[in-house]
Amino acid sequence: MLWGIFLLLLVSLGLLAWRFSDAILKPEPYHLYPEFNILDYKDGLVRLPKPINDRQFANTLREGNYVLLWADSIGRLGKVQEQDENSVTRELELIVGPPPRPGEAARLDSFVFRRNPKDDHDLSYQELFLEGPAGKLHCWWIEQDPRKAIYLLHGRRRGQIVEVQRILPELVAMGYSVFALSYRNHSQSAGSPNGFYHYAASEWEDALVGLEFLKQQGIAELALYGFSMGGAVSLELYKHLNPNDKSLIKAIILDAPLLDPKDVFRFGARRLGIPALPAMWLTSLTMFTSGLRTGIDWQSLDQRKTAKDISVPVLLFMGTADTTIPIELVDAFAKEVPNLDYVRLEGVEHVEAWNIDPKAYEAKVATFLEANLPVAIKPEH
Repeated sequence: MLWGIFLLLLVSLGLLAWRFSDAILKPEPYHLYPEFNILDYKDGLVRLPKPINDRQFANTLREGNYVLLWADSIGRLGKVQEQDENSVTRELELIVGPPPRPGEAARLDSFVFRRNPKDDHDLSYQELFLEGPAGKLHCWWIEQDPRKAIYLLHGRRRGQIVEVQRILPELVAMGYSVFALSYRNHSQSAGSPNGFYHYAASEWEDALVGLEFLKQQGIAELALYGFSMGGAVSLELYKHLNPNDKSLIKAIILDAPLLDPKDVFRFGARRLGIPALPAMWLTSLTMFTSGLRTGIDWQSLDQRKTAKDISVPVLLFMGTADTTIPIELVDAFAKEVPNLDYVRLEGVEHVEAWNIDPKAYEAKVATFLEANLPVAIKPEH
C-alpha cells in the first residue's frame, strides 16, 4: 500500500515537473492578454478603470512613456487629466488603427515603438536575414560610423526585435552604426532544432553570427546592449569569445538582465503564491527535468559566477519593483562586476527604466558610451 502511494506521488511529481518544464521551454506565441475594458473615448481622451491588481500592465495610473493596446490598435498614453474613485482619464494619441470603443478589452504596454525604425522613427535601415546555426536570423542594420557599432539584443518571448527601438534614435543621433539581431524562436528568425528556449545556452551562437557580420562590415569596436534575456545572451557571447574577438568589445549595457534562470524561475513560483520551500523543490525538479530534455547546463548560466571576469565597463539598469527578475539576484551580480555603473531605480518594473524617464535614461547611456566608445564626429540630422 505504501509503495503504491509512493509510486503515485512520484508519478504525480514527474508529471508536474514535465508540465512546468513545458511552460519555461516551449516558445508559445505571446498573447497580449487584456487587463481591463475601456470605459470611454472622446476627443483624444480615454477613460480607463483604476487598477484593481498589481500586474505590470494593469496600472492605468502609471506615469511615463507607455502605449495602450486594444484590438489591433495602438495609442500613446499621455498625462492623467482627471480621475475619480473608479476611473482615470488620460490623453491618447492614436498611432495605429481606429479609436477605441467603450467596452473594448485593452492593456498598457512598455513597448512604445512596435513597427520598425522607418515607420516609428523615420530612420532608414536595412532588414537582413543572416544564416545561423538553427536557420535564418532576422536583423536590422543602420550603417553610420565605419568602425564603431552598438549591438542590440532583445528579451525573451514578448521581447521581439521591436524592443530595441526605444534607444535607437539616441544611438543613431550619436553617430554609431547600429545592429539588432533577433535570436532563434523570435520575430522572423527560425526556431530552435528541438523547439525549446535555451536561455542563452545556445542563443549566444546566434549572436556570434551577428558579430561576424559586423566584422565583415569593418566594425572594429563595439558595445553589447542586452534587454532582459538579451542581457544573458550578451554575457554568454562575451564569455565564449576568443581573445581576438573579445578585444572588439569595449563596453556592455544591460537592462534588467536575466542573470540566473534558476533564481528567476523560483522567483516566479513564489509570485504564484507557492511557499518558499515547495517553490525551491518544484524549481529544482523542473530544472532537472528541463535539463534532461534540452541538455542545458543550468549552473553555467549563473552570471554571478563569471561576473568578476568581465574586463570592460558595464552599465546596468534595474528596477527594485521588477516582477520578472529578482532585484536580489541583480544586486549580487553587481557586487562582482569590477567596473560597473549601476542605475538602481526604486519602484520601477521589468525593463521600464526608459519608460519612466526616457531623457534621463538616454542621457545616462550617452554619457557611458561617450566615455567608453567615443565617436569622433556626430552626424547631422
